[in-house]
Amino acid sequence: MQMCCRVSFAALLGLLATHAATAATLFVPTNFPTIQDAVAAASSGDTIVVAPGTYTEQIDLLGKSLVLQASGDANNTIISGFAAPIIRASNANNVVLRGFTLSGIFGGAGAGGAVLSENTSLTVDACTITSNSVIEGAGAAIYVNGGGLTLLNSTISNNSASFVDAAVAGVGAAVSINNATATITATTFVGNLGTNMGGG
Repeated sequence: MQMCCRVSFAALLGLLATHAATAATLFVPTNFPTIQDAVAAASSGDTIVVAPGTYTEQIDLLGKSLVLQASGDANNTIISGFAAPIIRASNANNVVLRGFTLSGIFGGAGAGGAVLSENTSLTVDACTITSNSVIEGAGAAIYVNGGGLTLLNSTISNNSASFVDAAVAGVGAAVSINNATATITATTFVGNLGTNMGGG
């Protein structure tokens, strides 16, 4: 019986090592020209590292648990959206966004201007989410529906919801949490506006 336990433990270690070895790091634009291309090629557990620059994209993480991080920081790595949301995460165990500026959504309809997270455990770290707006919705910076949000070391500024319907979308003009948990640490909220109801 003792030998059996030892074999099982060794087998477990082997499985863990195999899983760790399969996680990959993908580089944008070195390996892939766009962030979305890297997401399409990635598997859950992978890390996508984005070089400094401005990327005009609408990114769907395709239900994958990924770390999306800048090799620089939010001052020089900007994702400027052309349609809301800039980043969509759905049905993923663990998504991390680190070191980006997300901006440029003007008049997006519905909830989630920069980031829309649905049934996902989302961490937003060292990001600047600024100058996004939505109409007839909420969460111009971040909208979370189900799952959870950890927001830290970030700046949420000058985002607006021109109409916030509490019955439909929640009441946070900049960050809105619906049926989810949230932990917010060392994050600055400034200049966010809800025209009808809801503040930062």
